[in-house]
Amino acid sequence: SFPVDICRICCFNYIVHMDLEIRRMSPADIEPCAGIFIAAFSAPPWNDRCEPEDVQAYLARFLALDGSLCFVCLAGGRLAALSAGMKKPWLGGVEYYIDQFCVAPAFQRRGVGSVFLRLLAAACADEGVYGMMLNTERSFPARRFYERNGFRVEGSLAVLVRDASESK
Repeated sequence: SFPVDICRICCFNYIVHMDLEIRRMSPADIEPCAGIFIAAFSAPPWNDRCEPEDVQAYLARFLALDGSLCFVCLAGGRLAALSAGMKKPWLGGVEYYIDQFCVAPAFQRRGVGSVFLRLLAAACADEGVYGMMLNTERSFPARRFYERNGFRVEGSLAVLVRDASESK
């Protein structure tokens, strides 16, 4: 289970010198968000190879979901980051499950991701969401980033996957 405070967002020790704002992702954001996604995840340590049309279809499916909760972060009016997720019911209320979170390479290591997470936490609270959760690779730098921003590893959890087309 996830206690209410699992993803309390902490303060950070630096200042971002740009205007940041977030808003809900719209269909018009899909193409530029796909570009950010590909740029962020094709770089080390992920080294993913994705086709733009596949990422665009993926983001469109997210926006079409009931309970979709997808945001973009603008830095000085420029698209800087995205968070694609959904509201997930839980015993204590509703959580925000972040399926994808990425920052455009031009905005990485400048505090944009940390501020974006804080703004997301406030937006989630406004939506009646009590906690935030996500998965990341244990050995990747992203884990340390999330931990510095108030997330913690829930040691008892394991991520399990299965191909639905496999027979029993």
